[in-house]
Amino acid sequence: MLILDLFSKSEPQWQRTKSYFGKPWIGCQLHDFGRNMGLYGQIMNVTLSLIDALESPDSLVGFRLTMEGQEENEIIYDLLLVQAWSAEPIEIKAYFENGVSGRYAGNHSSLVSCTRLGT
Repeated sequence: MLILDLFSKSEPQWQRTKSYFGKPWIGCQLHDFGRNMGLYGQIMNVTLSLIDALESPDSLVGFRLTMEGQEENEIIYDLLLVQAWSAEPIEIKAYFENGVSGRYAGNHSSLVSCTRLGT
């Protein structure tokens, strides 16, 4: 048995169930529920809850993106994939500033200021 915790970034159950009673499980990122599009997401849950789960000595075996459509919010998915390889929570402000400069080739202060609205 392999448990897919589809809503683990918003309503984690692994702590309540003692890591699913020892069964191997995968934490999933699902946040759009059928093409509810927009630039939104629980940024702190993606970073901090991932670190908490990684530090659990029990039965977590991986992370999964659970996308329900195309044209998703790539920012949240990218953040999850980057965070999965880091033992420390990603510094959100720097993450967004670097993302803007990398995507739009240069220093765009107006775009960087927009990223601060969600953090």
